[in-house]
Amino acid sequence: LSIVHAGVNYDRFAAPVDFNFLKSKYGDNKKAIVGVGALKGRKGFDIVIRAMKEVCLEVPDAIYVIIGSGTDKNSLKSVVKDLKLENNVFFAGRVSDDQLPAYFHFADVYCHTPRYTEGAFEGFGIVYLEAGAAGKPVVGSRSGGVPDAIIDGKTGILVDENDVGGTAKALIKIFKDNELAKKMGENGNKFVVKKFNWNSIAKKFIENPFHIRS
Repeated sequence: LSIVHAGVNYDRFAAPVDFNFLKSKYGDNKKAIVGVGALKGRKGFDIVIRAMKEVCLEVPDAIYVIIGSGTDKNSLKSVVKDLKLENNVFFAGRVSDDQLPAYFHFADVYCHTPRYTEGAFEGFGIVYLEAGAAGKPVVGSRSGGVPDAIIDGKTGILVDENDVGGTAKALIKIFKDNELAKKMGENGNKFVVKKFNWNSIAKKFIENPFHIRS
């Protein structure tokens, strides 16, 4: 098999963008985690929410902003309420394509931790690369195609599926080590430029010796 991944619109996510409106909305001095995706079980947002209980003990000003909508919204809100994290976990709902880059630039780290659920899995993980293009470190799970989008220890940290403690540890590690966070963000940006910008992806299609005939 010859795998050719989807590409990233590098210029769209790497370009500087004004995100002051998000500072005004969520707080100017917060340590922000951002996650993007449909609110359904296989995305693993509940794992990160549960991890936030431990994260906030070490980093009290940490917040998790979840972008997206879906069938699990009410159950996720219930988890937030049960853990008394209403001041740390926020549901942004659907965000326009124009505003999405601002959320990545607002973030200190990007995180959602997918899992295999009833035959459904994360096919790739382009959001990790979009965050990388914005120069941000990422945390994801060893699930589906996510490891193709994250170089563990270089552009971010990979954790096991359903690992609340491991997720919390990874996030705390990035928050506590500014040099590590900066280096991972820089590496993520270079990773996208080298392997996932559309010029590189198009070249792979052109050079692929296998052709589909109609």
